[in-house]
Amino acid sequence: MKTKQKKGKLTAWISIILLLVFAVAHTTLVINPLIVRVSSAKINADVQHGINDMLYESVLHDLSYKDIFVIERDQSNKITAMHYDTVSVGRTAYKAVQILQKQLAPNLQEISIPLGVFTGIAALSSVGQNVSIKIESVDAFTASVYSQFRSMAINQTLHNIYLVIKATVQLVVPFHKEAILLSHEFLLGESVIVGDVPQTFLMDLDQDKMLDLIPG
Repeated sequence: MKTKQKKGKLTAWISIILLLVFAVAHTTLVINPLIVRVSSAKINADVQHGINDMLYESVLHDLSYKDIFVIERDQSNKITAMHYDTVSVGRTAYKAVQILQKQLAPNLQEISIPLGVFTGIAALSSVGQNVSIKIESVDAFTASVYSQFRSMAINQTLHNIYLVIKATVQLVVPFHKEAILLSHEFLLGESVIVGDVPQTFLMDLDQDKMLDLIPG
């Protein structure tokens, strides 16, 4: 009789252990990735909205192409040099990062996602009441700029300059912490360059198109 009881208890313990192992494995392999995907989309949307409001209101609204990029020409109007105004761009990027670090980062403490996400079923990821997911930390925001040249017509080149804002968010999910990279770009300036753009300038700018302005 005692032997049967021992076997019954052993079977029960084995079942509990297997159930726990399955629960942890299912959470780690199925539920967590879905939580991270939904959370990443939510955080990026919230951050994009916040960055748009803060940067365009305080930094980008009165910035012009001529403030950040210099095109030098000779007496015959041929382009002799093209380069960033690094002082102006650096000042703009620094101001942008400072605003985001002081105003946006402290507000990124948690996000809400639907309870259905915890089922691990994608079709139910938008179902149910909202549940809070903790954001443990936000790494320092960084900024960089890059150029994009596109041919418009004969002797016409469209030049776009973008500011890229990046940060890493540490998200706390069951049994795990996940790093989510935030990356958003904004148009700093745009202009149509009339005249021949020497290929050497385009190559130089392309090789150094990511100009890091704020170290991480």
